[in-house]
Amino acid sequence: MNSPEDEMIEPSREPASVEGDAAAVRSHRRSPSRSRNPASQIPGARAGSDAAAKKGNAPGSASSPKRKAAASKPTSKANRAPTGTRSEQKERTRRSLLDAALARLAGDQAFTDISIREITGDAGVVPATFYRHFADMGEVGLVLVDESFTELRQVMRAIRAQPVSTAELVDNSVVAFLGYAREHPKHFRFIAKERYGGSSALRMALGREMQLWISELATDLARFHQARDLTTEELMAVASLVIGAVWSGTERVVDLLPGASGDSQYGLIGTEVELQVNVILAGAIFYPAYREGSFSMSAARMVANVRRELEKSKKKSK
Repeated sequence: MNSPEDEMIEPSREPASVEGDAAAVRSHRRSPSRSRNPASQIPGARAGSDAAAKKGNAPGSASSPKRKAAASKPTSKANRAPTGTRSEQKERTRRSLLDAALARLAGDQAFTDISIREITGDAGVVPATFYRHFADMGEVGLVLVDESFTELRQVMRAIRAQPVSTAELVDNSVVAFLGYAREHPKHFRFIAKERYGGSSALRMALGREMQLWISELATDLARFHQARDLTTEELMAVASLVIGAVWSGTERVVDLLPGASGDSQYGLIGTEVELQVNVILAGAIFYPAYREGSFSMSAARMVANVRRELEKSKKKSK
């Protein structure tokens, strides 16, 4: 049997042994021979590495000379994000969708018969892309209406602002309008087709554009001395007649074939439209006399002016 002293000593030996083993394991793990950094096994290497790190020159330091040199180099053009590429691509896609719609309208399709899938297929994009640019086909139609009239109005305003005679103004205006229509046949086929088409939104938009055009022309006509006796309603009526005559010629011009034959017909149409406009304006000049009951006194002068304009038109057509 063990003595009481032995029983008191026995329990204390096992914990001491466990603690010693754990200390030995920790010492073994920290041993330089087990280090993952081979350089740390070389005397003085660790101290040198620590000193370099403090100075900011450690190989992996962000402020090392190599890192600084790399950071100071300008980014090459190949690595830079291209400026404006995304917006340009977006505009090209939008334009291709509008052109696809115009191309179909130039054929036999009415605007209400064109589907989103058709124009996205023609434009080479998926249908979902359409909604990044337009809410629906109705918005496409309104954009085409705006495109068709905006630039043309600017051209006609510039011509009407020229300080020339009435005859020259008529000639310049007819030539400019018909010439513009011949250069943009798809837009004018679209207008001609949809003025009385199935889309009420487009009919209303086109009607507003035509009315604005008439109002602007009436305002310009009021500046001429010969129109001083015409009322606002009469000026609007004259402007409407003039635009109707010009538009009638435009619908014929857009269907002309290219080449000598088309050029010859284009000249004849221009001469005919110019004559119609001159007759309308000549009648407008003497309309106040007719309104006041003194038309017979001015009839001879009116006939003479019309005859003179007819002779001018015949000479131009030869």
